[in-house]
Order: sequence, then C-alpha cells, then structure tokens
Amino acid sequence: MVNSLEHFYIGSHNTREFHQDIFDEYKLKSKKLCELNQLQKQFEIKAKKRSQLLASSAALFILAELGIVAEGTFVSLSWDIMEPVSYMMFLFNELMAFGWFFMFISRPKSSTSMRDHLFNRSIEKQWKRNGIDPDEIKRL
Repeated sequence: MVNSLEHFYIGSHNTREFHQDIFDEYKLKSKKLCELNQLQKQFEIKAKKRSQLLASSAALFILAELGIVAEGTFVSLSWDIMEPVSYMMFLFNELMAFGWFFMFISRPKSSTSMRDHLFNRSIEKQWKRNGIDPDEIKRL
C-alpha cells in the first residue's frame, strides 16, 4: 500500500511539473503574442498611411494630366496639338494599369479592394523586413 501511494505521489508530482511547463510555455507565447500585437499595430498605421499616400498620388497624377490637357486645349494651345499629347497620356495610363494588374493582381481573385491589397502587402513586407515569418504569427 505504501509503494502505491509513493508511486501516486511521484506521478502527481510529475503531473504538477508537466502543468507548470505548460503554464510557462503559455506565458512565453502570451508575452510573444503581446509583443507581436504591438508590432502589428505599428505596421498597420504605417501601411494605412502608405496605401492612402499611394492612392492619393495616383488620383493627383490623373487630375494633373486632366489639368494639363484642359489648359493646353483651351488656354495656351489648341486641340490639334493636344490630341496626340492626350492620346499618349491615355496610352501611358493604360499601360501602367495593365502592368499593375499583371504584376500584382493576377493572383487568385478575391473581393478585396486595391487599397486593402496595398495595405496587406505593406504589412507583409514590414513583417519580413523585421525578420518575422507571417506564418509563424498565424501558427501562434
């Protein structure tokens, strides 16, 4: 009877060590997740600014082209001169759009917008730049 109690005590002692190990591992992962969460918030702020800057720059570029065509057509030059210029501007815009599509968007289709796509790509780049694998974060 005494031997069985000692065995039971040793077994429960091992169980306590096992639970302590699990709890210590949980605390380490929890601490690491908190650090990663803080990094994620910083990355989201940077990514949001970057995607807004890129979208605003594209819109400003298009508006500048329209302004150049309008000013050239109605103020300083004529449509005969501005027609080939506007055609070349349109061709440049079209080539840039197709290039963007085939380089970045030709992956499996989803319902995300262009801004969301830029936002997610920027966050992934920041994770990789800091040496953290995004798959590891999902695994944690």
